[in-house]
Amino acid sequence: VLLATHNRVSLERSVAEMDRLGIARDDSLVHFGQILGMVDNLSNALGVAGYNATKLVVFGDMREVLPWLMRRVQENRDAFGAQASELPVLHAELRRRLRPGSRS
Repeated sequence: VLLATHNRVSLERSVAEMDRLGIARDDSLVHFGQILGMVDNLSNALGVAGYNATKLVVFGDMREVLPWLMRRVQENRDAFGAQASELPVLHAELRRRLRPGSRS
């Protein structure tokens, strides 16, 4: 199952349902997926917590992929606002990763 969403509430509900059903965080049959560059903070949090987090890397001719990407951005405007409010979390993670002796 690939749970492909950029919505924090949907992710939280999915994680809670996995817990309720006794599905392990690292179950190879369950993956969370987002587009690279969109809500990377949520993908990172899922991965750090032990869930299978996957990023979709969009590639191809710009004239072909840009319209598709623009539709995704329009559909997920609320995700960008939420991500901006989490900049302190991103800064803390960056500091943690750059600290001498830390393991990424």
